[in-house]
Amino acid sequence: MPIVRLSPRAEADFDSIVDYLAQNAGVRIAENYGRSIQSAVNRLSEFPAIGSPRPALASTVRVIVIAPYLIFYEVEADNSVLVLRILHGHRKITGEMLRRT
Repeated sequence: MPIVRLSPRAEADFDSIVDYLAQNAGVRIAENYGRSIQSAVNRLSEFPAIGSPRPALASTVRVIVIAPYLIFYEVEADNSVLVLRILHGHRKITGEMLRRT
């Protein structure tokens, strides 16, 4: 089964989303989104090709949706998965935002 890793930027995105939701929508909603995002990321270990390709952003980028959030990731050469970013879908998302640092 492929290993799934979060980039430092994806980890920061996740923390920011949960913190924002806890402050603005309530702890229960923040926890629900946190669990939904974690579940989606965990599914990538079983189904790494589940996401839709996004060649306009980069040739190897795929995305899965936990509305309104988008989880961008790549399947690497060793079949492991790297989650690049977790971003709100209303943002103007560019390939630059997904670059590895």
